[in-house]
Amino acid sequence: MNQPTDRPLDSFESSLLTELRAQVALHEAADPSPSRRTKRRVLGVSLGGVVAAGVAALGISTLSTPAWSVSESNGELTVKVNRLEGGANLERELAKHGVRADINFLEPGMKCAGGRFVPAPARKGTQLSVGGEKFEVKLDAGVVDKDETFVLWASVQQYENGERASVEFDVAEGAVAPCRPVADSRWDDEVDPDMGAPIPD
Repeated sequence: MNQPTDRPLDSFESSLLTELRAQVALHEAADPSPSRRTKRRVLGVSLGGVVAAGVAALGISTLSTPAWSVSESNGELTVKVNRLEGGANLERELAKHGVRADINFLEPGMKCAGGRFVPAPARKGTQLSVGGEKFEVKLDAGVVDKDETFVLWASVQQYENGERASVEFDVAEGAVAPCRPVADSRWDDEVDPDMGAPIPD
C-alpha cells in the first residue's frame, strides 16, 4: 500500500488544488434558489505543465488576436473574449444580433456591486466556459427576451506564468443600474506561487 509523503506539490498538482478550492468556494456561495441563472468562475491557474480535464486555464492572448468575437449559428450566440477591451463595442455588436447587453470589463480584483437589476426568470440555454486562450458564453435562441438585458462583467490579472480571472453573467429583467466597481473578496485567496509575479497593467 502506498504511504503518504510530505513532498511539495508540483505545478500540475498546485493548479489542480487551486481550481478545486475555487470550485468549492463557488458552490458554498451559490444561491440555492432554482430561479437564479448567474454563472461565476474565479480561477487562478498556472499555465506551466499539463492542464487536466476539469482544470481551466485562461491563457495569455496576443495583441494579434481579436479582443472578442460574436458568432451566430441557428439562433445560438457565442461570445468569445480574449482580452478585456472594447466593452461598449461588444454591446453594439450584440445589439446587431437582437440582444441588449451591459458589459463591464474591470480592473484586476474588482467586481460590479450587487443589486443592480432584477434577474429574469431562469431558463435553460446559457453556458459559461473558461479555458485555453479565452472565456466564452453561449446563449440559446430566445434566452434573452427583447425587454431583457444580457449582463456580464469580468476581471483578469495576468501573471508571469498564468492569469487569474473572475467572470460573471446573468440576464436582467427591466432596467440595469450602472456598474459600481467594488473589491472582490474572492481574490483574497493566495495565488499559486508557480504563477509568478503580477504583470503591471
